Amino acid sequence: RCSMGHRLLLFSRRPRSTLLNGLSLYLKLDEAGGTRADASGNVTAFTDNNTCLSAAGQVGDAVALVAPSAQSLSHASVAALQTGNIDFTWTIWANLTSKAADRTLIGKGVTTAVADIEFWSDYKQATDRFRFVIGDAAGAFYTVATADVLGSPSTATWYHLAIWHDSAGDTINIIVNGGAADSITTAGRAVPATAGALAIGSLVGSAFMDGLIDEVKLWRRVLTIAEIAEDYANGLAGRALF
Repeated sequence: RCSMGHRLLLFSRRPRSTLLNGLSLYLKLDEAGGTRADASGNVTAFTDNNTCLSAAGQVGDAVALVAPSAQSLSHASVAALQTGNIDFTWTIWANLTSKAADRTLIGKGVTTAVADIEFWSDYKQATDRFRFVIGDAAGAFYTVATADVLGSPSTATWYHLAIWHDSAGDTINIIVNGGAADSITTAGRAVPATAGALAIGSLVGSAFMDGLIDEVKLWRRVLTIAEIAEDYANGLAGRALF
């Protein structure tokens, strides 16, 4: 027979989430400043460029980025951060302070040339939408998935973005706040695998973020819709993955 204490312990334990499977990066971004640690333990800390501060986030604290100060976090390309023409999924919580220009949430590449950029996700000022963009190893086309299901995002509002590349299905996809997916075919184009750094809040030294970013995660696989919904629900509840 279980004692009352044992029963309470059993009921209080959270089941192991499948979101832990294939997790390559987890930036909680709870630090007050300086380098930011990867909670997954797969990579070393991210460099703080131009004194990024912090503010209240969706889960704990978040990194606070000011575009005129060219602030960002970055990490040199390593195996755990490499994407290229594989399955991968990112989830990010973002909060825009200003929509006066393009605002990059995350990006990886050497330059913004089509063959030199793996991917980026941003707020595009001209279309007033969040986007997910991949490069092309052949140097021919960007492929852009635009969050039309959400429509125009507001400032001072938290949004959960899930962006992914399905290599077998030849699509890129974006879901905001657990809604329906906006998807587009890559027409077989291969995402470049570059030696470029991964940057939080910058597109290869340009289009800086103005606002807050929190809970950045990378999986080297395609998450299921249920897993995306779980990640979104965790954030809404102010609950870290671990």
